[in-house]
Amino acid sequence: MAGTWNAGSGSVVGYRVNEVLVGQSTTAVGRSTSVTGHLAIAGTTATAASFTVQMATVHSDKSERDGQFDNRIMDVAKYPTGTFALTSPIDLAPLPATGVIKSYTAHGKLTLHGTTRAVTFNADRRAQGREHRGGRRHRGALRRLQHPEPQRRRLRDHPEPRPARIPAGLQQGLMLFSKA
Repeated sequence: MAGTWNAGSGSVVGYRVNEVLVGQSTTAVGRSTSVTGHLAIAGTTATAASFTVQMATVHSDKSERDGQFDNRIMDVAKYPTGTFALTSPIDLAPLPATGVIKSYTAHGKLTLHGTTRAVTFNADRRAQGREHRGGRRHRGALRRLQHPEPQRRRLRDHPEPRPARIPAGLQQGLMLFSKA
């Protein structure tokens, strides 16, 4: 298990927020598969991790919502990437058996819209697959990463009429790793 693991095909990050649009409550979901990054493991400890997403690739089921997200909410022209970097090691021992999900607490720095904040979230890990190319393929899901204030502040401070009121939301991800 020790070594460097790269984020692979099938990794996805995004957001989930409750919004009120024209008086109707709904849950907005946006996702991107344009995720790059790595996870370094020494023994049974995750010692470093960093991930980057191209923010202009985050899309929902509504082009109008995507336009708001790309421009006044995230300003992807000025801030094209979102990043996460692990700031504290994660002890993975004892390692779960193949197919078993185990939860860990992760601490890191999340940068969105040019603002970096300390975050803490639960990360699930599940080993899966057979041995191949010198290692197993692992699946780890970042379940509920709370980053509540930026969306609310940017919408409240914007002088234009607001088609939607977007409260605090969750950033979410599913990272699939392959040994480098």
